[in-house]
Amino acid sequence: IIVMLIENNDDEICGVATIVVRPGKVAGEDTYVGYLGDLRVKFDRRIAVWWRRFYDEFLLNARNIEEFHHCRYYITSIMDENKAAIKALVKNDRNAYSYLPFCQYNMVNIMLKNKLSPRHLSNSKYEIRFANNNDLEALKIFYKKENENRPFGFQISDSHDEIDYRLKNWESLNIEDYVLCLNRNGEIKGMTALWSHSPAKKIIINSMPKFEKVLFKTLSLFTNMPKESEEFKALYLTHLYLDEELTL
Repeated sequence: IIVMLIENNDDEICGVATIVVRPGKVAGEDTYVGYLGDLRVKFDRRIAVWWRRFYDEFLLNARNIEEFHHCRYYITSIMDENKAAIKALVKNDRNAYSYLPFCQYNMVNIMLKNKLSPRHLSNSKYEIRFANNNDLEALKIFYKKENENRPFGFQISDSHDEIDYRLKNWESLNIEDYVLCLNRNGEIKGMTALWSHSPAKKIIINSMPKFEKVLFKTLSLFTNMPKESEEFKALYLTHLYLDEELTL
């Protein structure tokens, strides 16, 4: 992770941005993919001008920087509600670069989790269960296949194994957190992994409407619910991949 800061003459931080460059897949080729995130700049005309010049130069020349692995492909996400970012980054003819729309997505938090839900489901065609160490190699094969031609996919190669990397570096992620969907021949046809981002990023609820306070307090009798001034804890459905036969 590369963190860039803007400081004024008084050593005050006026802006911040982070860049993550990782091994990835583009058009079936092993390469590097960058993610541009956490862009925050103080509302100041001079700072905005300085930052725009730097950002232009960076995106135009990043492929020549060895520390960025000569990365040529960068992605980011911008919320529809963030009108200021859309105006400054996407709909701004003064920029020396262009943002090209890739896809729309929705983030959904499921808070009413059933503590008594089964850990194993099956029907005449499929079995759904949590993974174990014996599934690791088959899981990697399915993961690699799903990412082979996926735009900005992840890599499993001789030089980099994304599954091993995450199991080693994502705190609290274990092979037993993966959920697999297998057909009756034992072939993996779908996968995901439950993981909490709390070790890396914490979301604190500063305030909430009175109605939600009462509602969440009532629901807390049955499941874990967020509270005001506390961390909002949620599980992410990461590594979500489905074979074509499950998406028809």
